[in-house]
Amino acid sequence: MMFFIISFAGCSQTNKLNNWVKNEPVVTYYYRIPGAIATDQFGNELPPRIDTVYTVYIEVKQGDITWEMGSIKGQDFYLYAYPVHDNRTVLKLFNMEETVELKATGENFLWEIQLSLSPEHPGVYNEAASSWIEFSVGRKKFRQEIKKFIHIEGIPSV
Repeated sequence: MMFFIISFAGCSQTNKLNNWVKNEPVVTYYYRIPGAIATDQFGNELPPRIDTVYTVYIEVKQGDITWEMGSIKGQDFYLYAYPVHDNRTVLKLFNMEETVELKATGENFLWEIQLSLSPEHPGVYNEAASSWIEFSVGRKKFRQEIKKFIHIEGIPSV
């Protein structure tokens, strides 16, 4: 079993966004397929509706942060943010025996942000579209671009 560590190391703070976000955020995703097989009125099986589950991990400086909205490849999401216990988490990569550890450095905080598709403005999936999350600190709003995606082992459907 291989074990990777991705440490969110501090880098030079060249703009105001870097004063809050301490490293590039990481998005994990897995595909959730319903366990029950849907059928039409004649008993014929319908193709399963595959759902992609996204979670953002981001290291930030301590501060009064309000998580606002996110977009993954053209689809808009609501954000549900939680501080990660012990500022570290270990994830199992999809179809591999390898794991990835994400952890905050120094006095920084690691947040887990679960994404839920916005029913009002779901958007259309577009592989070429950018991905980002928005947050505010006090009255200032920030948009952090997301580029790093990791396919992880999902939770089995029931």
